[in-house]
Amino acid sequence: SVTVGPDNATAAGRGDVIPAVRAAPPLREFPATLTWLADTPLRPGARLLLKHGTRTVPVIIRALTGRLDLDALEQHPTDVLSLNDIGAVDLVVAEPLPVLPYAASRHGGAFLLLDASDGNTLAAGLVAG
Repeated sequence: SVTVGPDNATAAGRGDVIPAVRAAPPLREFPATLTWLADTPLRPGARLLLKHGTRTVPVIIRALTGRLDLDALEQHPTDVLSLNDIGAVDLVVAEPLPVLPYAASRHGGAFLLLDASDGNTLAAGLVAG
């Protein structure tokens, strides 16, 4: 068991990540790449849950910035992601999260998107960067 005593009035709860002093600050907005796994298409403005490590927070899909064309391996503009599409999105989370680009940290850069009504997994995501 470890006891940590912060030197200011920071609240920390179960499952919170205590980053290194020089770590990047937690983010409320970040770009990501998603693999959409649901039959229902994803559209901008969707309100879902984002599970990152042990934390689950509300998230809004601010924008869909592209869909990967698997034949040409190029991003194309889109306003919807359908089943098995891979796309680029901009996310806004309700609480700051200690996310890192997936290329820098597999643990800090991976997350799931969940349906807020039933908890089903809708997408697997990677923090871009």
